[in-house]
Amino acid sequence: MIIFKKYTHVAALFCLLLFVSGCVSTTNASTKFYILNPISDAPSLQKKVKTKAVSVVIDSLRLPQYLERPQIVMRTSANELSFAEFHQWGGNLRKNMMRTLAENLSQLLGSPEISMAPNMSSVPSDFRLELEILRFEKESNHHVSLSAQWRILKGKDNTHITSRLTKLKSKSPVNEKDFAKIVEVMSELFGELSSNIAQAIIEFNK
Repeated sequence: MIIFKKYTHVAALFCLLLFVSGCVSTTNASTKFYILNPISDAPSLQKKVKTKAVSVVIDSLRLPQYLERPQIVMRTSANELSFAEFHQWGGNLRKNMMRTLAENLSQLLGSPEISMAPNMSSVPSDFRLELEILRFEKESNHHVSLSAQWRILKGKDNTHITSRLTKLKSKSPVNEKDFAKIVEVMSELFGELSSNIAQAIIEFNK
């Protein structure tokens, strides 16, 4: 009986050590952080003319509620989402997108006069931009998608100019475990959206 109790205590201690080890291993799992990057080395779409640089205010950028979290979101089926606990945005995603969009437009339009609300100039801008992101994640088919609705207004009197819906998708699938590549593709798609917006601004800046 004494020997049996001894081995029982040893077994219980062994199980406790395994449990604690598992907890420590999970707790110490390394979280990686990511950011969207602006487009690099893209030529300006604006033709060189002897006029002042076009000015644009990014009035708003809205995200669906499920994207307003630190974890990177992936769609596992048509109606199911998963959140990567150990792969997160390195800051507020909406603010990162605002800054990236401003940098993209500045480069594409060849203009330093791109600002974000509420940090606006006292001088009325040429254009105002409102952007709503509808979808921005890796899909269940392993392609990355970006859907956005946006509209442009005249800066001086807020006259509506155009409203458009843009749907973009990566050309090839991305490994679901390669989060660095997923975010890289997301940056590329966001750069493509920025280019579409810049083209529209140029179209109406005549």
